[in-house]
Amino acid sequence: MAGKLIICPTPIGNLGDMTERALEALRSADAVCAEDTRVTGKLLAAFRIEKRIERLDEALIGERASSLVERVAAGEVIAYCSDAGMPGVSDPGLRLVRAAREAGVPVEVLPGATAVATAYVASGSANPRFYFGGFFPRKDAERRAVVESLRALDAALLFYESPNRLVAALTSLAETLPHREIAVCRELTKLHEEVVRGRLPEVRDAFAAREREGAGIKGEIVLVIDGPSEAEGAAAEQDAEVAARARAAEEQIAHRQNAEHRPPPSPSARPSAFALGSVSHKTEAFDMTTCHTRGGSRQSAAALPRCVPGAWRSPDRFRTKSGRAPGLRTSPAILGESTESFPQERRRLMAKWMDLRHTYNLKGKLLFSCLIVCIALGTTVCRVGNVGVDPFTAMNLGFSARVGMDFGTFQLLVNLAILAAVFALDKYQIGLGTLINMVGVGYLIELFTWLLGFLPKFEGLVSAGVHLVVGTLLFTLGVSLYLKTRMGVAPIDAVAPIAAERLPFSYTACRMTQDISVTVLAVLAGGPIGVFTVIAAFFTGPLITAWNRFATLPLYRRFGILNPEELAEERS
Repeated sequence: MAGKLIICPTPIGNLGDMTERALEALRSADAVCAEDTRVTGKLLAAFRIEKRIERLDEALIGERASSLVERVAAGEVIAYCSDAGMPGVSDPGLRLVRAAREAGVPVEVLPGATAVATAYVASGSANPRFYFGGFFPRKDAERRAVVESLRALDAALLFYESPNRLVAALTSLAETLPHREIAVCRELTKLHEEVVRGRLPEVRDAFAAREREGAGIKGEIVLVIDGPSEAEGAAAEQDAEVAARARAAEEQIAHRQNAEHRPPPSPSARPSAFALGSVSHKTEAFDMTTCHTRGGSRQSAAALPRCVPGAWRSPDRFRTKSGRAPGLRTSPAILGESTESFPQERRRLMAKWMDLRHTYNLKGKLLFSCLIVCIALGTTVCRVGNVGVDPFTAMNLGFSARVGMDFGTFQLLVNLAILAAVFALDKYQIGLGTLINMVGVGYLIELFTWLLGFLPKFEGLVSAGVHLVVGTLLFTLGVSLYLKTRMGVAPIDAVAPIAAERLPFSYTACRMTQDISVTVLAVLAGGPIGVFTVIAAFFTGPLITAWNRFATLPLYRRFGILNPEELAEERS
């Protein structure tokens, strides 16, 4: 008999949903692979099937998939079962099927029970389309980002969720989509099957009350969120108009305050045609964070490249018949009207490349971006104290000495090479802060090293400890100050996020691989490796987080460097 891989769905609760075809496949298979041998073992015992069961979960499938495919190619029949439902749906079985398809071995997929389709029908959703997103992210900020990215999709939204995170997920959804209905489908096909449907705030309150009463929430859960409705569109339009009026009032106050400190403009002075996200010259406020389309849906500024700041719109030109400003939905950029002051292509590229949400108080952010002086000073203190420098600096110091080039110029050339690669892969990582960092840090380290050379030198363990503590604190403070301006990251800091997006690895794994690789290159080049090198490679994260909480964010809030939306996002 020719070998093949058989994907066998199993009941999501009721054993009566096991198909005869799936049972026959399990009986005829040479081996059964399972996500959990205990769960599948009970299933086989219930139907009196005796087979060798091999564990194949998320942790093992990467290393065992190829060997299983080879066994199938050699003529073995292997059946795969997940804990419940259809293998491959939010399940490691998908990787096994992909490996089998790539190897060209036969794959037979049997139909059967699946919680996704069952919940969609049980929810009573009126939308004929649905989108399945798997499990919700664990962190609240990530959940909100996922929902925001899908809110304009004309389809029901389906997600898996665990009982212990249900109330938190419903809270995020109720705050993001307060006008939508949801169906919480729990324990489908089981004895205590339950479908709770209603408006999101009401359903959230109901399950929150259960949690407070100690009744507990158990079982497997599928969330079915209705698609956009007319009520939601009307509410979104009203919220946009309220936000526009509030922003206009804030800008008027800021304009008056700034005018008190500015000399009057000369008669020949002309307003800038492109005001970077700020509104001046008595123009209407424009929200680049979210653009509202004619249908009432919302899309990000990056997804609407034709969106331009409110400085393009004259209040007099775009008044409605009622005499009031039309609000965000009547922007000429959204309606497709041309703006004669700028070529269309230039407007499109600038609006897409530059994240206009982050140009609030541009002068202040540029000023604080220049506080990379702390990074340079901290690195210099550690260098002078012979306790090492950060891995990237150590690598550049080593190689610059080998090629006989001054450190500042060498580091600039390395940054330019990395910048070119980053620009090709993800140019939106680049900003004005990137240029300030890559040009300034290397030369500042050279300058501070020269200046500190005039100070008396101290030797011994105490001196090394003082240099290590002071240098580490200054270095991490500088990183915190420049990163939170959101004006772009250093080229080397953009490598790990880009790699995490394109490779099946987490950001942490990519960052550690990057730092270890750079450290190895620094050792080979003879760079100044020390205690600080290890700290910079592995332990700067908590220190930067502490600076963010206790110094950077309060400072930026005090001087108005970040707007309220940015501060709220940073706190989340």
